Amino acid sequence: MVPPPQIKQLATPTVAGTNAIIDSKEVNKHFDETITTTGTIVSTRLIESNQMTLLNVGANHPNQDFTIVIRKDDRSKFNQPEIDLKGKTVTVTGKVTNYKGLAEIIVTNPKQLIVQ
Repeated sequence: MVPPPQIKQLATPTVAGTNAIIDSKEVNKHFDETITTTGTIVSTRLIESNQMTLLNVGANHPNQDFTIVIRKDDRSKFNQPEIDLKGKTVTVTGKVTNYKGLAEIIVTNPKQLIVQ
């Protein structure tokens, strides 16, 4: 197994013009904002039918703080995220979206994720 790439943060974490890192339990209060947050990936799922990867932060689905989503077209950039990142604490930067009332951050580039 190839180890996941070491990822470095390029930009200063921001939300609403500050340098604040949002608590993972507060992500759902920041829909349509680009934020940086840190949390532990508790459970993962690769959806075989569409090759989408779901990384649940803070708790198992449906009680997760939020979900990091990696779509099929971007999966190859992340190796095997559902295996490599499970149990890891990560810092993620991205726009918070609302999927059926649950917070998601869709990542398209490994530079959006920093493994602690």
